[in-house]
Amino acid sequence: MGVHLDGHLRVTSQWRIGLDVAHDRARLDWQDQRDAETGDWQLALTGARSYLAWLSPTGSRFWGLVGYSGGTLHVTGAVPGMGRQSAPVTHRHAAVGGSLPLGAVDGLGREGVSVRLRGEAWMGTLDVEDNGDLLTGVRRHTAGLRGLLDSEWAYELSETQRLTPSVRLGVQYDEGAGGTGLEAGTEVEWEDLGRGLHGRLAARTLVVEGVVREWGLGGDLSLGAPDGLGPILALRTSRGNLTDGRAQWWDQGLSSAPLGPAAAGLGVNLEAGWGLRGPGDAGVLTPFVGIELTAEAARTLRLGSRLSLDSGLGVAFEGTHQERQGARPEQGVFVQVHLSL
Repeated sequence: MGVHLDGHLRVTSQWRIGLDVAHDRARLDWQDQRDAETGDWQLALTGARSYLAWLSPTGSRFWGLVGYSGGTLHVTGAVPGMGRQSAPVTHRHAAVGGSLPLGAVDGLGREGVSVRLRGEAWMGTLDVEDNGDLLTGVRRHTAGLRGLLDSEWAYELSETQRLTPSVRLGVQYDEGAGGTGLEAGTEVEWEDLGRGLHGRLAARTLVVEGVVREWGLGGDLSLGAPDGLGPILALRTSRGNLTDGRAQWWDQGLSSAPLGPAAAGLGVNLEAGWGLRGPGDAGVLTPFVGIELTAEAARTLRLGSRLSLDSGLGVAFEGTHQERQGARPEQGVFVQVHLSL
């Protein structure tokens, strides 16, 4: 269950500021494989994240963000006398980054090859306080640096079709991923504006001291008119981690176990919707239904609607029903309001 309110303000032609306020609830079943004890934990976090960005007319971009969340962790188990244990949780994080275009190489396709240098630095801390009973305090800290070289080749197959391969290569230091490693990724994107088709294939890996710490493969295919009206169909599938662990830390607060090939699971997400004219023909209203399947024998049914107005206001509402093998069904609600000025 979650509620997200976010807004973006264009201060000048080059400066942007934004603020995201969110309240999220998550629940997971747990089992201690040593003694077969079971239970569940529930995490509720409320927080805010703000950012400042500068975009130059030449394509350079620099940004910074800070965030803070606080809440409560509830743990319930079958251990005799454990009952329901609770402990305060806080999550702090900050990051800075930027990208600098290095130029373009003409003569390859109608738009040629563009090269961009990216850099990022981040830090974050998650604290679970000692509750004075059975829950022991835990502090998890992450910090890192990353430098990447992105190259992209935009080739126009026709007036309406474009093929865009890209390659990413760089070095990353991340405490949460085991130290300094080599990150590499590639992506091929194809779009046909005339038919409203879009496809993408992507792969990513992070190797630290000769060991693959993170990897991912994925692709998506979508059908929909450029103005968002009419039938919309989207299929997304992935295996592993196409986004790095740092992004998961910021988005989820609590990180999963150390990432590796064994942690990679297959996920398939299918969504179908229909874009309608919004109130007063001022935007697009899109009711949709979807299903998500994962390798953990989980099935999630999604039903909701998105409204996007020409004024820059967007509202999304989604209800979910999840079924997992060996666990009772769960329901959830997600609401997001977005304002861009």
